[in-house]
Amino acid sequence: MDFELKKLVLDSRDVAKMLGKNHADLLRDIARNKDYLIKSKIAFNEFFIKTQYKDKINRTLTRYDITKKGCEFLAHKLTGKKGAIFTATYINKFHEMEQALKEPKEQKKLPFTEIKPTTWRGVPVMEVSELEKLTGIDRCLIHTNLRKDKITLRHRDFLEYKEENSNNYYASASSVSLLFKEVVIWICKKYGVYEKYKDFLENYFKEVKEIGNKNIEYGLEYLRSEANKLKQKLLKEQFLITEKIQDLDKTGLTDKMTVHRNNKSELILITHFD
Repeated sequence: MDFELKKLVLDSRDVAKMLGKNHADLLRDIARNKDYLIKSKIAFNEFFIKTQYKDKINRTLTRYDITKKGCEFLAHKLTGKKGAIFTATYINKFHEMEQALKEPKEQKKLPFTEIKPTTWRGVPVMEVSELEKLTGIDRCLIHTNLRKDKITLRHRDFLEYKEENSNNYYASASSVSLLFKEVVIWICKKYGVYEKYKDFLENYFKEVKEIGNKNIEYGLEYLRSEANKLKQKLLKEQFLITEKIQDLDKTGLTDKMTVHRNNKSELILITHFD
């Protein structure tokens, strides 16, 4: 348990929000303190652990896993109301994670058959309720941490999901929240239980992959459908933009402009003066 508690961390992006500052500013603060700590021969990794994440446009960017000692280090530099609120917030966060680790040990020994593997349109997923059953991480915490990284199915989508996973029982449910493998791993790491369930999760998603292969044609059909929806949306936007450009040209107030792509595939805007 002590070893697992030492591995509990907060994402620097979340800590930046708690501090009320931009993530980039927090990264600069950490980098500056890194030099101080290393020169003093103090283990930087006991406070801040450098790692990476993918942003919405798939760029690989830097972030840090911040330990409890790291939060204490940051809090020490704050005073007044801001310092008090940050200290109380990070203490509560670590308390929640510690409580999640103290859930009944028998959950660790759950047989694989009790957690039913599922797919959504051929893609391996795990239900939030099943992750809670497996790890003991409260579903409210899961929902809070993964507002943008989960899929909640209702109405027609939920009916499709139930049909695809007909072996599962959804008598009174009207919706279901799903997580992909990468998100499941992330939340388990956040609450310090990944190593405990690592083998289980690998087996789970391996099993689900085998189920998903049976639905591969259905999955491809879904991807085609989504791609066509996106194409239709872009074409509509292109049409509206073209209309607006034509309206501007009719005013006689704008110069003629064309866009070309150079040999580096960069878009170059060229203005033509009459």
